[in-house]
Amino acid sequence: MPDDTVGHDFQSWFDSLDWKLMQTDAILANITVASDGSGDFTSIMEAVQTTPNNSLACFVIYIKKATYKEYMSIPQNKWNIMMVGDDMDQTIILGSHSNTTSYAFGTRNLKFDLQGWLSGAITNLAICNDELVGTNMSTILKDKIIVSLEKVTTLVNDQWAFVLQMPNDTVGHGFQSWFDSHDWKLMQTDAILANITVASDGSGDFTSIMEAVRATPNNSLAHFVIYIKKAIYKEYVSIPQNKWNIMMLLMVNNL
Repeated sequence: MPDDTVGHDFQSWFDSLDWKLMQTDAILANITVASDGSGDFTSIMEAVQTTPNNSLACFVIYIKKATYKEYMSIPQNKWNIMMVGDDMDQTIILGSHSNTTSYAFGTRNLKFDLQGWLSGAITNLAICNDELVGTNMSTILKDKIIVSLEKVTTLVNDQWAFVLQMPNDTVGHGFQSWFDSHDWKLMQTDAILANITVASDGSGDFTSIMEAVRATPNNSLAHFVIYIKKAIYKEYVSIPQNKWNIMMLLMVNNL
């Protein structure tokens, strides 16, 4: 691709000005993220939350070199955000749901963990496929990517079916310390008393999952149960670090 042009197969929102912006050595950022406190924010998600909604102009977030242990989720109303790091080997983002380093990754219950990880993979693949449909890339390239996604989705679904046949493990002494016998019984019961209910048809307290998450108490030491009625919820779910002990229960017919 020539240095000063953006090919016709590139995303329509990415113009020649954006391309030149990425190639320059000195970028004028709107805000700066620095874990050492020398910027406007110490976390990337804090910076994202302050960006203007539905912006038609690029909003540049400069992320200084450091390792950021947080999950990234860009709300749908945050348009045209451009993140610029110092270097791919120096500005590193690692996802971490836990506020402590005392636990190993996962729950140490193999079947439970595999179901969670594989369901997350299936969801991500579905999102990729949905987003791909709306792009302006060439039909040939799009079809190739769709075929590849379908192959990966088939493999993940095969593994999901295999995991479902695994024997159910009990929660032993190695399970997460916050997940006790009372919690395990709560998951197995047929009737659960939920704090709030999400229903896309308006029959619950909220129509979206993120609305319900935002309504939960901060830093709660007790479980807060969100019951999610069966429906298709087209939204990104990101749990803020100050929302503790949230339990989501889904109405399902088949997994």
